Amino acid sequence: MAVSVPRRAHCVSDEDPSRAWPEQVTLSYHEAGRLLDAQERVDNLPLPAEVAAWLQTFVDLHYRPEPKKRRRPASFVDPDKR
Repeated sequence: MAVSVPRRAHCVSDEDPSRAWPEQVTLSYHEAGRLLDAQERVDNLPLPAEVAAWLQTFVDLHYRPEPKKRRRPASFVDPDKR
C-alpha cells in the first residue's frame, strides 16, 4: 500500500452529542474526503495490522490498473495548434 501508516475513516453520527457511533467505515481516502465535503464528522483511526496485511494480499491478487483512455482531440482547435 502507498501510505506508511494505513488509516480507516469513520463517519460518526453526532445527532445525540452524549453518544456518538460510527455510521460508516471506509478505507478510501477519496470517499472520506467526500464525506468531509458534505460536512459529515469523520474520524481517522489507525488500521489494525492484521486488516492491513489482509488488504495488501487482496490488492496484490486482484488490483488491475484501468487501461488508459484515448483522449479525443478538441475539434474546435486548429490541428496545427493541438
